[in-house]
Amino acid sequence: MPPRGTEAEPEAARPAPATVVVSQRVKRSREDDFRQWQEGMNRAVASFAGFLGTEVVPPGDGGEWTVIYRFAS
Repeated sequence: MPPRGTEAEPEAARPAPATVVVSQRVKRSREDDFRQWQEGMNRAVASFAGFLGTEVVPPGDGGEWTVIYRFAS
């Protein structure tokens, strides 16, 4: 059997990536506080095994911030 993670390994045997999506409302008067808090969260999440990235999406018409965390599995 080929080593894990190689092209010859069946796709079903590979761990699937995981995505976590968090949406939250933030008062306009607290957006600076939220950004600072979110930067700390981004640093903390980046320390987890399998971390691939974070995307922070500012509010659009709905008024919610959306944060997307991606992990290898």
